[in-house]
Amino acid sequence: MTEDKIKILIADDHDLIRQGLKSILNFEEDFVVAGEASNGEEAILLITQYKPDILLMDINMPIMSGIEVLKKIKSMDLDVKVLLLTVESDKKTILDAIEIGADGYILKGSSTQELVDGIRRVYNDENYIDKSLVSMLFKKVATKNVENEIIKLLNKRDIEILS
Repeated sequence: MTEDKIKILIADDHDLIRQGLKSILNFEEDFVVAGEASNGEEAILLITQYKPDILLMDINMPIMSGIEVLKKIKSMDLDVKVLLLTVESDKKTILDAIEIGADGYILKGSSTQELVDGIRRVYNDENYIDKSLVSMLFKKVATKNVENEIIKLLNKRDIEILS
């Protein structure tokens, strides 16, 4: 019966968060929580054991951070999609996670519906970024592009003066 359900492994070092996520996810008929990990090392072990479709993982965990787990998953070529669920909303962390190969990135302050939508989209081979982060990422890119265009307008002397 679980063949037609999305198998999810939850990895977070806080038991309360894991139990809350499990309760939320169990309300969805097409989800099944395959297991829970309390640290990054355990997450790797349970991925190889349970073969989940989705790893829903925090970045800040003991023994092995979520970023380290993500790198390990990619180096081992494990067949699991990774959706990071975290409080980390800085641009560098987000871009690093995407560059390493995260399939999705969602904030812990997001709504239940956004989490559920994110899981389904990642499962269906889409990438997912928390809606509240999209505009921030584009603003940063747009600002950088504007700065680059302004710099192009400056001559050598203008740049020397600015320096």
